[in-house]
Amino acid sequence: MWKRRRGLLIGLAIALVAVVAVVAWPRGAAAAAPTEVVTITAPGGPGEDATVTLDATVYLPSVTPAPAVILAHGLGGTKASVASDAQDLVSSGYVVLAYTARGFGASTGHVHLDSLDYEVPDARAVVDYLATRDDVQRD
Repeated sequence: MWKRRRGLLIGLAIALVAVVAVVAWPRGAAAAAPTEVVTITAPGGPGEDATVTLDATVYLPSVTPAPAVILAHGLGGTKASVASDAQDLVSSGYVVLAYTARGFGASTGHVHLDSLDYEVPDARAVVDYLATRDDVQRD
């Protein structure tokens, strides 16, 4: 009986070591997708200059044209805040545009939280920009 249990315990220990080795084994970092830093012009809105510029980065998958995804950061962040999300999406075959909202980072203008006068024109400018790119699939 003891030999049987001992064999079972040894087998379980070997299996556990194998699982830990697979999970903990160092992996090479996935190759970063090619990127392109772009500036997008959007209307300024009430109380601002006639136009503002939005700092953005386009991440390109290996096969294009491809569907596009737009990523926006949280309060106080920048496009760099969503870079790992962009890399995940581009590895799934999407063109990704991550942009910094007006008033943050290198984007010009002033911060306007949840304002349709500012955020809608910014979103429209980003979509319009993507529509001009040959690497973005359109239907």
